[in-house]
Amino acid sequence: AAVASGAMFGATLLDREVGPANLLGLAALVVLGAEPGALLDPSLQLSLASVAGLVALAAPLRAALPVARPRPGSWRAWLQEPLLAGLCATLAASLATAPILALHFRRLPLLGVVANLAGAPIGTALTALTALAAALAAAWPPLALPALWCAWPLATALLWVSDAAAAPALAVLGVASPGPALA
Repeated sequence: AAVASGAMFGATLLDREVGPANLLGLAALVVLGAEPGALLDPSLQLSLASVAGLVALAAPLRAALPVARPRPGSWRAWLQEPLLAGLCATLAASLATAPILALHFRRLPLLGVVANLAGAPIGTALTALTALAAALAAAWPPLALPALWCAWPLATALLWVSDAAAAPALAVLGVASPGPALA
């Protein structure tokens, strides 16, 4: 995120446009330049793949849905479009990360899209409250307590969504090893 923000700032100063794919490539180069071994780290692979999926697949998936975009300002624009965009973003990231999950963990989540749709609004509110708590704590730590108390039910709800999506026996699909060439 810091690399992307710095690149965006530099591009603005130089009056250049920076595309999201270029920013992702730059971030990968910076991380791998600092730590080449991170290339084999599943967390970096998943992070880069999920962002690449968002960049490359989310908009085409939304365009492929047979649901017309509502006119701006309508109730459907406030309700329907965020749900459909969230569904497409979740599906895009899930599709992009599936091969990496299969390779490293030999399983694929089946309820991840549903869990992300349920968890995204909760996570957004939780992030906003904890950011507020951090800002308040910087001014005077006791000020953060009310915001953190308000965040507690959201954190509990997000944990519940995660547990509910992982609990069923059919929540994951086991996959076979890809063989010695890829493993």
